[in-house]
Formats: sequence, structure tokens, C-alpha cells
Amino acid sequence: MRALISQGADPNALDAQGLPPLAYLLYHMNWIGFVLTDDMREMIAILAQAGASPVLKGAGELATGEARDNVTSAIENMDAQKFADLVNGMKRNI
Repeated sequence: MRALISQGADPNALDAQGLPPLAYLLYHMNWIGFVLTDDMREMIAILAQAGASPVLKGAGELATGEARDNVTSAIENMDAQKFADLVNGMKRNI
């Protein structure tokens, strides 16, 4: 990612689906339980330093939608451990 940014890649460029790079990081974060790995933190920092916008269409909606779906699923399936893990993961990332 650093190499692409240093070569002039736009951190807010949209793909064919209309999603910016930050949206993919947020999607992956939600997929693994709303937990940021060190690599993901670094990629988010690189994008942020390069001027990536967290409010571009797709990025914010994707993060909140996936989080809502994960929490709703845990509640509907009465999975207290999954719910607790999601909440604890969110607390670590605030």
C-alpha cells in the first residue's frame, strides 16, 4: 500500500462497485469480529495519512451495516459469547 501511495495512487479511488480502499479494510474487520489486527491498523494509518476519507460512500455504511448484522445475529441466535466478544472487540478499538 505504501508503494502504491508513493507512486500517486488515490487513497479515495473507487472500484467498479463504488467502494474506496478503506471500505475493504472495514469489511474485513467486521468479518473477523470487529477486531483490528496490527496490519490493518497500519493500512488504515497509511490511508489516513494519504488523505483517505472515512465518509466516502460505502465506507461508513459498510462498517455500521456489518456491525449491526453481527450483533443482530448474535442476539437472534442467543449466542451470549459471540455478543460479548463483539462488544469487547468494539471497546478495544475505540
